[in-house]
Amino acid sequence: MFALTTHLMRSYITRHNCLSNVSTKRLLSQIKFLKDQQLRRDAKLQSIQEVVLQKKSETNGNINWQQLVTQLTQQRLVFKHNYEFDLMAAFLLNNGNDCHKVDHKLFKSLVNYIKLSPNITNNCIAASRYCHFISHFSDFIDSTDAQLIRQTTDVIINKYEDNKVADQVAIDCVIGLAKSSKDNCVHAMKLLNQLKSNDKNLIISLIDSSIKHKLFDHTFDLTKKYPDFKFDDKMIGKLVEYINNSNIGFDQTLDIFRNFSFNLVVFETHLKDIIIEIMKRFEFKEMNTIVDRKGLCSSCGQTLDKLSTEDHQNLIYLFKDKIFNKQNDLMMASFSEYEKELENFHKFIKKQTTNRPLDLVIDGLNIAFATHADIVEDKSQLRKYVYRYDREVIDRNAVEMLLRNNIFDKFDNILMIGRRHMKNWKLLTNLIWDHRKQMTMFYTMDKTRDDCYTLYAGLQNPNTYILSGDFYRDYLTKLEIKPYLFKRWLRTHQIFIQNKKIMIYPDQFEYKINISKDNKTLHIPFNNSDNTLINWLCFQKQ
Repeated sequence: MFALTTHLMRSYITRHNCLSNVSTKRLLSQIKFLKDQQLRRDAKLQSIQEVVLQKKSETNGNINWQQLVTQLTQQRLVFKHNYEFDLMAAFLLNNGNDCHKVDHKLFKSLVNYIKLSPNITNNCIAASRYCHFISHFSDFIDSTDAQLIRQTTDVIINKYEDNKVADQVAIDCVIGLAKSSKDNCVHAMKLLNQLKSNDKNLIISLIDSSIKHKLFDHTFDLTKKYPDFKFDDKMIGKLVEYINNSNIGFDQTLDIFRNFSFNLVVFETHLKDIIIEIMKRFEFKEMNTIVDRKGLCSSCGQTLDKLSTEDHQNLIYLFKDKIFNKQNDLMMASFSEYEKELENFHKFIKKQTTNRPLDLVIDGLNIAFATHADIVEDKSQLRKYVYRYDREVIDRNAVEMLLRNNIFDKFDNILMIGRRHMKNWKLLTNLIWDHRKQMTMFYTMDKTRDDCYTLYAGLQNPNTYILSGDFYRDYLTKLEIKPYLFKRWLRTHQIFIQNKKIMIYPDQFEYKINISKDNKTLHIPFNNSDNTLINWLCFQKQ
């Protein structure tokens, strides 16, 4: 909770960099207070842990918990009315990494004492914490413990199904349920639909638990249902080791690889030898290969997959539905003049693409401001310093960047999106006029979010590039259930500007496992040692 709160506060300061010094100091003071509070609590829990472990050593594990709680109360380490919370939390320090300090005897002794507490039977939050605690020790859980977690979870979910206040309690219970045993993990999957939650920690925990209990069908069902919750490296490693150490056949292995492909998995380098061994088992020969920007493999001559037509159409529909409409606050289209501008842009795009699609869409302001600015004192005194750009400098910078990269030799139908004040940029206006057969300009109103127009125009054809240095983070949250689809499109279609001068073109294919239609050729991607490049292995059936 502390980490989340401080992250939100720091994000607020970053986004609202015009805050006064006084306001900023208040927020930073609050962050420090929360941090100190968390450190004090961690120190208290560490002390509780040390007292319990010392008593365990003195009594050979035969702890009189009533006497120990009295001792901890006198030392003001726990409160008598809710000691259960602190006893459990003491061994879940460091994100649960202290669990190894609890052996089977201590675990059974502790849980048998805690579950007798009236809080566990009468308080849903205490019950969910109890389930969460014992789920961390799945090796020690017996059938009685597993049944108790299951019953507690069912009661809490049924009782609070329509109560949003208790959502997190139910989520914690389901996470604990999935960890506790294989059967309970299957039951947790069924309860997921009842929860109607897209909580990230819940989905990741269920995926992790399904891998732990080797319920791989459930793992892949979850990744298909929630494609934007990606496998982490630990999960990928567990699945690869499972394939290597089991006797599953080629068809089952391909099913797992197809799920990896669906989730755009790129393997870490340390898994390369294991995957080579797996493929050798099925009589495949590996070859290091080079894949060019268009996706052509130098070893076998096959072309790797691009973003599918279906995915591209889904993204266009989603973008129009969620962003490019007059109800969206990103468009600033709440007034009649903005609505008129939207209509004009639709007509403009239709006219420009009548005979040929757009090759390139340029975010005019973005490339123009990709230059060094003067740092001057802020006359408004909201900040100490501000960046100041000279109009003639950014006008010249935009023109020089376009000419330096020979865009008129590479693209036939170019659209630049700008704002009305850019009509006064003489050099850019002259450049567009000189190349009017290849390049056109659409001027939005000065308060319009021109990013939306750039993206909308770029989405109209699957072969259109966009030129911009923007990361478009606002649109990821707006696109709700499909942010990763938008990221995939950007990665294969966005040209960046390197060192404020050179255009860097993206690869036109997806970084994922490619499986040929006859299942006789696989292309598998690996990160290099410093995660800066993608290396490919081409596997061919011998």
